[in-house]
Amino acid sequence: MKLIEFYYDDGSWKLENLHLKQLNLLVGRNSTGKSRTVSLINLMFRFIAQKSELKQGRIWKMKFINHSGQTISYSFVADFMDTKILSESIEIDGEEVLSREYDSDESTGKASMKSVLTNQFDEVFPPNNKLTLHVRRDTKNYPFLEDIANWAEESYGFRFGNSDSFTDSNLIEYQPLVTIEHVPTYLSKLSDEERQNIILSINTLGYAIEDINVNTNENSTSYFYIKEKGVGKLSQFKLSQGLLRALAIITYIEYLISKRNPATILIDDLCEGLDYERAIKLGKLIFEKCKNSNIQLIATTNDNFIMDVVDIEHWNLLTREGSTVTAMNYDTHRQLFDDFRFTGLSNFDFFSSDYLEQQKA
Repeated sequence: MKLIEFYYDDGSWKLENLHLKQLNLLVGRNSTGKSRTVSLINLMFRFIAQKSELKQGRIWKMKFINHSGQTISYSFVADFMDTKILSESIEIDGEEVLSREYDSDESTGKASMKSVLTNQFDEVFPPNNKLTLHVRRDTKNYPFLEDIANWAEESYGFRFGNSDSFTDSNLIEYQPLVTIEHVPTYLSKLSDEERQNIILSINTLGYAIEDINVNTNENSTSYFYIKEKGVGKLSQFKLSQGLLRALAIITYIEYLISKRNPATILIDDLCEGLDYERAIKLGKLIFEKCKNSNIQLIATTNDNFIMDVVDIEHWNLLTREGSTVTAMNYDTHRQLFDDFRFTGLSNFDFFSSDYLEQQKA
């Protein structure tokens, strides 16, 4: 199942018109909300999968295409301060199959949900702090709930770049994405053949790694080390930031593809800190891996190298006016994107130049 639309509003910050495909690159000027967007999607699927509490947001709307080609629209309104679900709705191809309202006098909500077996609506009474799918999953009667739950359980997020105090303070609100520190854990779960796949992938970027392994020190802390041709063994603490980040994301994707069969992978700050040649090669490698594995990729970047090699057909260009962030992409603004192709400018110039302002004039 693929996420094709996402909307969010917490009363002070709003994201609208985000349309997604299998491969997606979120771009925009600094402080437009790229990292916040992927962190919110990360929080949303973690909450649905009951991996974290809802600590932000009021109105959440999302739309999916499931494996049968049905469009599933799912929305809920929450009071995150008290972790209450005020309303909840699911539609399949425009037909409502779940509706729920909040009763302030009761400790439970009341949901009406349509069974695909009986074609009748059943009443369900979920606690006010839980979604309906948290308390009622039935693959035969309510397969649409299973679709949403399975998508959330099979979605993962990774932060590629270095953290800073501002970003960390924001991500804590939405639940942090997986980072480099988790890599030894994933490496330890891979087979020798899967580690060889990582070595082959990393060496296509211009490195010369011969082996990669995991050690656990006397404090039971795990770390990995590599053997580089002509250099010998190097622990992860002695690697350049570029090599460390590239190894981390390739390991993460190899692990997910081989062990988890992921539906969606989020990557924040894709290829940050890499030089021109390696950024281009790694960006192409990751997009190709996800394309060939039918994984939905949602990545952000500030790197003009990546922007110039990823077709603008895969872009979501974020712009912000006040507290409202709006996404433009090839499906929603096709003429704008097609006209840009004939300008002769680089992809990066799409938003870094005055092209968009001229189009608005």
